Amino acid sequence: MVTHISTRYFICLDIDKEKLKKVQTIINKKLENDFKLRLNPKTHIGKLKDGLDFLGFRFILQNNKLYLKIRTMIKKRFKKKVKKLTKLSKNNHKYSKVLESVHASYYGHLKEGNTYYLYKKIVKKYHLKDYMRNI
Repeated sequence: MVTHISTRYFICLDIDKEKLKKVQTIINKKLENDFKLRLNPKTHIGKLKDGLDFLGFRFILQNNKLYLKIRTMIKKRFKKKVKKLTKLSKNNHKYSKVLESVHASYYGHLKEGNTYYLYKKIVKKYHLKDYMRNI
């Protein structure tokens, strides 16, 4: 018997708003009947052209094309960390390994979106290893 189930995020996309409302009702019933759970009251059906923040990206639909742009705070945090660690690594070699780890982590996140030029700009500015050069 399952005593605890945790699902944090999910997204349903469709062009038919009524269909999404039906899907939401089905999901709600399933959660309540089988797991004694409810959807968060913040659950919302909206238009993708208005944009959607999810997992550090801003999903934007423009000209029938979906773009994943990195959220501004993620971008600022990455630049701030790289700048700080670059300065520290000049005086202490142990920070070079930390910088490499932070760089690899953010690269793993950035590569999923439309962030090629942002990544190249940061790599060039801080003289980092360019993981995208082989792509």
